[in-house]
Amino acid sequence: MKSNLSRVISFILFLCTIPQAHVLARVTWYRLYLGDTPAGYGKEIRHISGKIEKLEFENRLRLNVYGDVKDIIIQGEGEFYDGKLRYLQVTMQGEAPVSYEVKAVQGALQLKRESPAGSRTFHVNVPRGSWLVTPYNLNDVYRKMLKSGHKKEEVLLFDPMMGQPVKTTVEYAGKKSMQLQGRTYSGPAFITRASGTSSLSIVDPRTGEVIFEKDATGLVAVRSPEPVKIEELTAAGTRDLIAQYAVPYSGPDPRKYTKATYRVSGVKITDLPIEGFRQHVKGELITVFQESIPARGYTIPYTGNDMAEYLAEDPLINPHDPAVKRAALKAAGSSKDAVEVVKKLTTWVYSNIAKEPVVSIPDPGDVLRSGKGDCNEHAVLLASMLRALGIPARVAVGLVYSEGRFFYHAWVEAYVGQWLSSDPVFGQVPADVSHIRFSSGDISKWMEVARLMGRVKLEWVAKPASQCKKCATH
Repeated sequence: MKSNLSRVISFILFLCTIPQAHVLARVTWYRLYLGDTPAGYGKEIRHISGKIEKLEFENRLRLNVYGDVKDIIIQGEGEFYDGKLRYLQVTMQGEAPVSYEVKAVQGALQLKRESPAGSRTFHVNVPRGSWLVTPYNLNDVYRKMLKSGHKKEEVLLFDPMMGQPVKTTVEYAGKKSMQLQGRTYSGPAFITRASGTSSLSIVDPRTGEVIFEKDATGLVAVRSPEPVKIEELTAAGTRDLIAQYAVPYSGPDPRKYTKATYRVSGVKITDLPIEGFRQHVKGELITVFQESIPARGYTIPYTGNDMAEYLAEDPLINPHDPAVKRAALKAAGSSKDAVEVVKKLTTWVYSNIAKEPVVSIPDPGDVLRSGKGDCNEHAVLLASMLRALGIPARVAVGLVYSEGRFFYHAWVEAYVGQWLSSDPVFGQVPADVSHIRFSSGDISKWMEVARLMGRVKLEWVAKPASQCKKCATH
């Protein structure tokens, strides 16, 4: 509820499946760590025949979420030709199982997503001549760069959980050494940059096989010379994932105010797309304003032609699910005013979806069926319901205050003639000024938050007591 757990897991999955060398039917094991704490393992089997490579993989993560230890299993298989994607199937088992099947078809990708809510198919265009890879075969890029001597390559990286290819830069970084658990890992190094995040990979100089990798969230993967058993992960899950990524804060409870200014350290906020709607950035300061609710909005549905992307279906938001449409109509009742409908739908999601952490890739139909979820599930469901009734909506991601710290969080922004914030986890319209937005839009924008994790610190900047809506003094 307090953090965007599914997005954290997505970040982890993005790089936790480490590639290996081109050796016929070779089995490779990896140990996964969050910092220096064991978090799981990976196993890969690759079959090579000429330029055709077939892959089987299994990864297991054991995570502590609010004191509850959860096991996540990711399994799949893929086929690549000369390092380029042909086919990929990935299944994530957990509380809300989901699977993805990807096929490269005549300059496009066909992506099929299946979950208990049903199946959906998307077609994704791929620019001609692109080098299309996945997180599962980046070793092909490293190997070819070592062989050719190229210092930099541009590829399209496709993670099915993100739903679209992302322009990615792979750059040779010289020889490096890293240490973990008393062992040193040395070799040629590569930095991979995508969606504003970066990872460091140290590889075998002969094959390009990764032997050490660390991503923006602090997840570390190292090659293991022997198989890893689940019994060895008894120490995993001892470090709470939510607490690990909480943002330190110095100041009063900002929820008492209608305007708040924070000093942000650890990152350069002027490089982030956070200016505008409720927020103003100046140097290292960000000021958040709580907007006024319009007396009335337009009569739904919205008829303008400038909000198509906020009304459409995407891999997470599905306004076409019949169950979502029924729930939206029920929640709205006879109301046709956009402002009133946003209030009613927010209240309905707040009242009908239990606040429980769920390790999953959210789907609105699955959320309705399970009746529970964290902020991801609440936000995806509300955005889907709003779009189903013709109200443009987008998911905002950033931070929210709770119990003396800030946590990663997701909420909704709806267009009612102006943008209006809404948090279905807390039942707020508009959201309070402890909501600091770092990004908004589709899931590719969400990934930009990964580069901030573990780096951001916040400090309250004192303002006149008149800004406090519940008290006369700080």
